[in-house]
Amino acid sequence: DVEAAVDAADCSAPSKETEPEEEIPWDPDEMILEEEVDEEEAALDALMKMSPKEIADYLSEHIYGQKDAIKAASMLLYNHVRGRKRNVLFMGPTGCGKTEIWRTLGNLYANIRIIDSTQITKEGWSGSFKLANIFDGLSQENAEHAIIVFDEFDKFCEPLYNSHGNDYSLSSQNELLKFIEGTEVDCPATKETAGRKVCTDQVSFVFCGSFETLTEVKTDTTRATS
Repeated sequence: DVEAAVDAADCSAPSKETEPEEEIPWDPDEMILEEEVDEEEAALDALMKMSPKEIADYLSEHIYGQKDAIKAASMLLYNHVRGRKRNVLFMGPTGCGKTEIWRTLGNLYANIRIIDSTQITKEGWSGSFKLANIFDGLSQENAEHAIIVFDEFDKFCEPLYNSHGNDYSLSSQNELLKFIEGTEVDCPATKETAGRKVCTDQVSFVFCGSFETLTEVKTDTTRATS
């Protein structure tokens, strides 16, 4: 049997040395990153299918009351993920749930960053956290499509005078105004990212604070005109 002879010869013949197959490098960090990206895309796809009312209903399951604030936050998120930049001011007493609304929305849209406005160092004062640092740790894509929430923003707006009577807060407020209008921000290098420019054309900004002085003035004005 010719086939049998060939098979036997093949089996008994000494095997030739072959070069080892090149191993494909496996980077566990890269695998984790791919999984995170897939999860983010899936979450965004799910969010894109939600209506403003469905977003509001989700918030209402976790936030007590605050109907107007929930409605405003839901509309902002709905428009933001569709590329329509929005900015909104949330004004109310401490502890009423302004910031908690955005923490809860972070479960639907991970690209929400909450900034403690009291930690921002204003120009002319020593400190490491400047306005340009609000994008630290975010990828370029996430930085340029983020929702930035400034907590206790009323503190950021308070005048800050030096010994010469100059209000240093004005320069920081003017800088932030450019962020809101849309500009390229020169961001410093960090451990995670090199120095870079971040475009804020698609970044939405939320400002939360008690603004007690402002509400007192509004109340007094209302009383005077009524």
